[in-house]
Amino acid sequence: MATEKIKIKLQGHEKFALREGWINKALQILPENPDAFTRRDATDLFGIGSNMVKSLRYWMRAFGLTNNAGTELSETGRLIAQYDPCIICFVVVPNSHFINKDIWQFAERYFFILTTV
Repeated sequence: MATEKIKIKLQGHEKFALREGWINKALQILPENPDAFTRRDATDLFGIGSNMVKSLRYWMRAFGLTNNAGTELSETGRLIAQYDPCIICFVVVPNSHFINKDIWQFAERYFFILTTV
């Protein structure tokens, strides 16, 4: 029986929990600035400290909202940026653990609730 190795990363968030407003900042900034996380003025661009920028990059990748390089939004990131850029809908963050599991299950739950609210 062959087993597949899974790479687990237990660090990268610079000891910062995801903070309110971070995701929508990245959703607004990344489409126009693909190098936003690596720029020298990233702290000014995002309005947060340098370690917080690293943490934001980590959380965006962890939730599957950007590609692995953090240079562009993923399909999920683009959907959220298009339909709920300020993360106003209460269901986005509580159901964010579904993002990496199954994009369609997440989208189905997200858009069903949006249409019934």
